[in-house]
Amino acid sequence: MRVGLDEAADDFYTLIRYAMPDDKAEDESSAASDAWRNNLPLVVLRIRAPRSELQPIPYSKVQTDPRLAQVPPETDLEPDLTRLVSAVCRKWDQSCDQLARVINVQQELLMIGPECIKVGMNCLADTQDTVYHFSDKLPLDEKSVFAVVGALSTQTSNATYVGLGINASKWQLGIDNVSYLELENSARNYDASLTDPDKFFVYYFARDCSKLEPWARENCRSVSESAFPDHDDADGDAHMVNFSLRNYLFPGSPRGAAPESSLSPKVITLKLHSE
Repeated sequence: MRVGLDEAADDFYTLIRYAMPDDKAEDESSAASDAWRNNLPLVVLRIRAPRSELQPIPYSKVQTDPRLAQVPPETDLEPDLTRLVSAVCRKWDQSCDQLARVINVQQELLMIGPECIKVGMNCLADTQDTVYHFSDKLPLDEKSVFAVVGALSTQTSNATYVGLGINASKWQLGIDNVSYLELENSARNYDASLTDPDKFFVYYFARDCSKLEPWARENCRSVSESAFPDHDDADGDAHMVNFSLRNYLFPGSPRGAAPESSLSPKVITLKLHSE
């Protein structure tokens, strides 16, 4: 990468994306999205510094923002998260042995800066506006139910908005997204010993959520076969999924919370109860 301020220097760019239109109704939200895309409210200018004595700021692997230290880290909530996971398994009368691995992406993968370039990662854009958590891939069939249990960062004051996603892992294709508005209040009525259940969420994914009414109520998202591009049953990866939790923008900051202060969710593999 050619850094500098002259004509030979590489250009940098910023991807601008909206999160959620303010409209509440689904049809209004879709109209607002289309209007935004059709008439983008932005202008891109290239600006060069007029003073030649300016020098590039050295890259620092550790960059601190004083605003990120104003609230307790979510990792302090780990004991309550463990209790909540156990409570979910008790409600289903199933074991908690099958917890999928979930990584805190920024902590385990190099995604920005020259350290990322050294190891051959895809470093096309800055991802510091978000703390990403990503699960291992898991097989989704008619009997499978996945419970994703985690800290709700909008309630812990660690994010401005949150998205819980399910992805077709073979294509890294986003199938569906659940916003923080739908995750709110979903952890109530599981464990009375929790200090503040509203700081957590419990959300389910299955082929058909109508079969989960006694356990999941409205906190469930159905994932039909048509959501996957490939219906070849002989392909073992065709119906594999993984889950992502994205915590965007620490309040008052243009960046996400410090990754090391963010608590990764738990993904529990359950089996549909016999009718």
